[in-house]
Amino acid sequence: MNLVAEFDKEKFAELLNTAKGNRSIRKYADDSGISPAHISRLLRKITKVSPEPDTIRKLAEAAYNNVTYEDFMIAAGYIDAAPSTSRDNIPSIPAEDIEKYKISRRDIKQYEDVMQHTRAFFMNDKVSDEDKEQLMYSLMEVFLHSKKINKEKYGKKQKRIIRSEVYTAWLIFASE
Repeated sequence: MNLVAEFDKEKFAELLNTAKGNRSIRKYADDSGISPAHISRLLRKITKVSPEPDTIRKLAEAAYNNVTYEDFMIAAGYIDAAPSTSRDNIPSIPAEDIEKYKISRRDIKQYEDVMQHTRAFFMNDKVSDEDKEQLMYSLMEVFLHSKKINKEKYGKKQKRIIRSEVYTAWLIFASE
């Protein structure tokens, strides 16, 4: 089962045009902070990959005509248009968490794989549906918490510190 749909260029372009409203591409670009060239490529459906969640957030914040962040995220393929729980009781990751924790498509695929394997524990009927659902939501929370920890531990600032330490160690080694 796949919780994440493919990038629907047609739908995304339609939403983007609605979000742009009667503004020019340049004006929408100025309002959103996204380059006019990128908006134009999305409108012309020549972009092969969906925009990043941060880009989508900026487009949604400047959107007209009630186009929402969630609308864009569904068209971009980051979240499923179905209700938050699939027929297999695998909860979808909320759109705001995808952006907040910078969850990639690879991360979502890993999440789906873990959740699919977890379903094997429910082969017997001794576990109630309510307990199954609670366990699945708890696993989603563990996944999101691990992403938060990784973001804090390996964020941009930490990468600079690590690079600085490696560079310093190299200088010491080279001077010996």
